[in-house]
Amino acid sequence: MLRKHLVLNGVFSILSGLAMVFLSNYFMQLIGFENDWILPLIGFNLIGFGAFVLYASRALLKKHQIINLISALDGMWVVGSFILLILDPFGFPTEGRVLIALAAAWIAYLGIQQYRHNK
Repeated sequence: MLRKHLVLNGVFSILSGLAMVFLSNYFMQLIGFENDWILPLIGFNLIGFGAFVLYASRALLKKHQIINLISALDGMWVVGSFILLILDPFGFPTEGRVLIALAAAWIAYLGIQQYRHNK
């Protein structure tokens, strides 16, 4: 189960990162964000994170501290997402708020499952 959740996390992170890099204009309009470089920057970081998570799902599965670190990073993403939603410094439209909340909920689920199955 741990490997499955890590693979899901890695694939989701890479796909999300690719979307942020190659479809940044679309997502900027969707979430009401007007910065040309931040979404691609986040996207490249997500691609790197996703690749590391996929690597960890194969080579580092027994390294409990690494898996806990991945889960903690997921938790920080979720907390950061909800801080953005609560403070709403960019005036996100409803569609953007829903997208951010759904992504955060999915990452929270994966992080909790990874932590739970990291034995």
